[in-house]
Amino acid sequence: MKTYNVITNYNPRPILHAYELEQVEFDSLEDYELDSSFVYYKGMRFNIDEFFLIGGNDYWTASCHLTNTAGVVIHLQDDCESVVLGLLT
Repeated sequence: MKTYNVITNYNPRPILHAYELEQVEFDSLEDYELDSSFVYYKGMRFNIDEFFLIGGNDYWTASCHLTNTAGVVIHLQDDCESVVLGLLT
């Protein structure tokens, strides 16, 4: 079984709703994304709906693959208003 490394600083990042985005970014959303939540990580905007739940991990909740060998993992904070993200390598 392959093991993965996660690089993170464990800083919580706020979850943003579509209406909280800058006007330019809001205008670029598809209709189905208007009810979505977003988070910024490493200069990129991620739609939380695009993350897949992962099991068997006590901390990381879900992941989103960027390439075949890298991705982003997410941990929902107890307040449900922020998340911790990490780079999966």
